[in-house]
Amino acid sequence: MSFFFFINWGRKKRTPIPKAINEDRAQKILVLPGAVEITRPRNDMVALNLDSPVNIESSLQGIIEQVNQKNGLAILSHPSYLLKPYNRRKLLRLKDYIGIEIYNPNKIPWPESTRRWDFILSRRYGTKVWGFTSDDMHDLKRDAGRAWIMVRAQNLGISAIINALRQGSFYSTTGPLIDDITGDSHGIRIKVSERYQMKYIGYKRRTLQTSFGKESSYYIKPGDRYVRIEVKDLRYRKKAWTQPVFVRDGRIAYFPYPKEGGWLRGCIHIHTALNGGTADEQKVVEWYRSHGYDFLAITEHNVIAHPKIISAADTQGEF
Repeated sequence: MSFFFFINWGRKKRTPIPKAINEDRAQKILVLPGAVEITRPRNDMVALNLDSPVNIESSLQGIIEQVNQKNGLAILSHPSYLLKPYNRRKLLRLKDYIGIEIYNPNKIPWPESTRRWDFILSRRYGTKVWGFTSDDMHDLKRDAGRAWIMVRAQNLGISAIINALRQGSFYSTTGPLIDDITGDSHGIRIKVSERYQMKYIGYKRRTLQTSFGKESSYYIKPGDRYVRIEVKDLRYRKKAWTQPVFVRDGRIAYFPYPKEGGWLRGCIHIHTALNGGTADEQKVVEWYRSHGYDFLAITEHNVIAHPKIISAADTQGEF
């Protein structure tokens, strides 16, 4: 009885989903091609931008190398998932993956994986590992809209979005929205949509500063190595996470957010009735389109549902 309560308690901690927008405001949505969730007995991985399948019988590192050879992106899925965890030793042993899922509400009892993220950022200082959130949608009524990413890109094109993800030009969220994040060699400034708590987190998961309001700044200190910002809605307990800003010798060495470009909403871990989900593809795409998403990736288990077609046109997969 206690185990049943524990499981259902985790599922009830849902956050409000994005509201459907007016039809006249709804635009076309881009379905990224070459996406798949590579599932294995012990660990899973989301791969984007593949032009052909990979050999999933290879080792985890071998799969990551195959994805990179195809100019794809390898993202470690739900690293804190009780049934398929990525322990610290494995996270350190693997290399050249672009990021990990730091929040996946479909995987309880530990949907958040920021401790593992900070462990990697601290132990492998300087390695760019980005933090992704997704709703890992299998059922539209239960899963859709609980976590997504906001990408800062020049346009709604495949290349623009993939390049932005590769560079870390996005933030992850379960609700709070960031209006702008800027920086120079000495500091970071952030503006958010409502009054939130903004916590600056650094090397070895230390809290460097906590602010409240709609704007905040942090000035780099000599001992800083990286700085990321965690935005929290204290009322609904929803969060947003920026990507880490890397620091060297008291100055910002890498700032992932460009000055130009707009924010695009997207989800990169979604399943349909083809393999693992309950709703057909058209219903899934229409739900995300009508709720204000600009792009998504359909990641069936070990099946590339939308093969990447090399073409001069950069609008493949629009609905």
